[in-house]
Amino acid sequence: MTEERKRVLEMVRDGIISIEEGEELLRVLKEAEDNESKPGYKFKAKLKEDLERTKIELLKAKEKFVNEYAKIDMAKVKSKIKKGIDTVDSAVGKVDEAILKFGEKIVNINVDIEESETLDPMEDENISFYDKDEK
Repeated sequence: MTEERKRVLEMVRDGIISIEEGEELLRVLKEAEDNESKPGYKFKAKLKEDLERTKIELLKAKEKFVNEYAKIDMAKVKSKIKKGIDTVDSAVGKVDEAILKFGEKIVNINVDIEESETLDPMEDENISFYDKDEK
């Protein structure tokens, strides 16, 4: 008789558990013994043990994450985000200014060309890609 069975019978004898509870415990012990003899039982038991340990570790990690999250000062985060948005807005403004200045330069270059002069890409060799020799 296994040590566990003896302990169950002693608990029934001493009145710690009822006869029905003792029978239930003996049934569970019998099932466990039967399962131990089945192929793959040790693998399944080890897998279950590993999964339980992983579950416990995940719950600890979750608790740590929740505690760290509670420490975050959301007002400070929002302030930093606002500062980042302002920085981006400033950069966009500088890009707009550069585009305007570039546009003004282009306009000034075009003003230098005489207004009365008409440009014909077929005739003006400076602006045409047309090859006159192919006419």
